[in-house]
Amino acid sequence: MRALFVNLRRLATSTDREVSRYADLVRLARWFDGSDNENAAALWASAFGLYPCRHLAFVADTDGESPPPTSSWWRGAVADVPVMLRASGERKAAGQTARREDFSAVKAQRLRERAVAEAERTAALEELRHQLGPFADRTLSDSARVQLLELHARALSAAGGPLHGPARATAALPDGGRVSLVVTPAPGMVTSLRSPSGNLVLHDLQLELT
Repeated sequence: MRALFVNLRRLATSTDREVSRYADLVRLARWFDGSDNENAAALWASAFGLYPCRHLAFVADTDGESPPPTSSWWRGAVADVPVMLRASGERKAAGQTARREDFSAVKAQRLRERAVAEAERTAALEELRHQLGPFADRTLSDSARVQLLELHARALSAAGGPLHGPARATAALPDGGRVSLVVTPAPGMVTSLRSPSGNLVLHDLQLELT
């Protein structure tokens, strides 16, 4: 019905046709207006070809049989109407299925970046493993300083409050070894760490790598 009314409106309002059907539509509307119910139904069927509702036989689906032509729609099985057709009258879904994107190149790049980061972290921990003992005045690379500060932060977090005694944080190495940083309160002590990015000075703390 929706498509029918759209076509009728297009025929009635079109101005680019050599022959207009507007007068024919007005005449047909006048016939409907002057007809009784029975004649109006016959006129409707003759003009638009809309006959009484009945099923048409077709090849049955694999999971059932087609209803006979004499079956009433009131008693027949419910038809599976697509959502798009039921909601808006459109017989096809709008838009297209999105093309499957290939993320293999991005995934490979991220894996390479992760491998580089892990290699840098391992090298930094190896450097710390060769710096065992208490700190007073040490020189480290930037990556080793980052790993040392990470251990320092984890040790203070493990203390769960003001530091009243030794606190420890441990990092594992790929070969199964471990590097631990012990942070101990030491009033009056100054610990200095030098690196290419600058100097770090810690007051009242003793750092020791084990």
